Amino acid sequence: MRGLDRGSDWGESSGRSRSEARAERAASREMPRETPRETPRDTPTPRDTATPRDTPRPRRSGEVQAAYDRALERVRAGNKKGAVALLRLALSLAPGDREIADWLANLEKA
Repeated sequence: MRGLDRGSDWGESSGRSRSEARAERAASREMPRETPRETPRDTPTPRDTATPRDTPRPRRSGEVQAAYDRALERVRAGNKKGAVALLRLALSLAPGDREIADWLANLEKA
């Protein structure tokens, strides 16, 4: 009988059924391919837009961490002047620490 041997007619030698091959081709056409794009320099990066919880905690020396912890205790106790003094000390020991600088700025505003 002619026409029963369709394997060579379809060119599907991978062992997949026609419907599987067709679905795979359709899926590959529908999904856009990722192309690398250049990001403009003025576009904020995730690092620029990170919230304090997203940023990793900076490593601090023991002296800086102790001053920071004592400052937070003073804030909780309502001693704003003492907290500001300790935060200034901590910031002088770790000038690039953003978390300490933010706390100090917020307390000095209030």
